[in-house]
Amino acid sequence: MGDGRRRLPDGEFCRGRLTLGTDLSKYFETTFVTKGQKDRHCPIMGHFGRIKKKLDIDPVEQETVELIFRLYLRGDGQSGPLGTKALVSWLNERGYRTRRGARFGVGTLHGILTNRVYIGEWIFNRRDSKTLRQKPQSEQITVPVPAIIERGEFERVQQTLAARNPKTTAPRVVTGPIL
Repeated sequence: MGDGRRRLPDGEFCRGRLTLGTDLSKYFETTFVTKGQKDRHCPIMGHFGRIKKKLDIDPVEQETVELIFRLYLRGDGQSGPLGTKALVSWLNERGYRTRRGARFGVGTLHGILTNRVYIGEWIFNRRDSKTLRQKPQSEQITVPVPAIIERGEFERVQQTLAARNPKTTAPRVVTGPIL
């Protein structure tokens, strides 16, 4: 495995290890090194941690992430913009897979479309590890990482997601035969 990948216990592969900024290196030393734990987390799709303490862009997965955002906003040229379910079907029919080799699902796709890491903002210390509750904004740390998607495109996706949200707009209004 000379390409920087390592085998996880369940047989899956992960390219490198997710380590973040230099201001967090002390945290990682005390958490993982002194306790003898290993970080088994696969980095976010489109990124890989090839250089120590940096999150780099994986060119192959970068294309997939850019394709997902493009299809959601503009469509594939044969139809208009694709919704999340149609986009999941489109990706799975054409053989696209997640980082772990699984088929895309609506939850995975929604996670990609709403994750701010793709515009260069990785938020560290978001949840309490024991209770899994959201920590206050003042305790969260935003770490700059390489961006894959432009901020404007990301914001347009967020607006579209909010407009199509069935909790905001009833599904019959969005998908009904009379628009």
